[in-house]
Amino acid sequence: MKKNVAVIIRHAPIRTIRNKESLRMCVGATLKDNVVTVIFLGPGVISGGKIQPTILDAPDLEQEFEAFSIMKIKLLAERGAIKRYKTDLRDGIETVDKIEIAKILAKSDVVIPW
Repeated sequence: MKKNVAVIIRHAPIRTIRNKESLRMCVGATLKDNVVTVIFLGPGVISGGKIQPTILDAPDLEQEFEAFSIMKIKLLAERGAIKRYKTDLRDGIETVDKIEIAKILAKSDVVIPW
């Protein structure tokens, strides 16, 4: 049965593989025809940015983002956090406000916070 799955990335990718693993899990969630939406929230917007992994001591996320475009995973980033963390987002990530994020979460069958 197809489900709407929202995955919230809440932490910066600095010195951890946490965000890389959460993004890999998003790819796996599409295997059962689920509709997956990734939401970069708060410091998590850094993961959606054009970062240099070696400078941040963070894993490279290129492979996951390439898979997202192929698998039609929707990518959203919190507008206020983008300004707060001065993030230059990758192509394909839509900016939304907190009200829109709340609506998406309310319509989701499954919400996975990371």
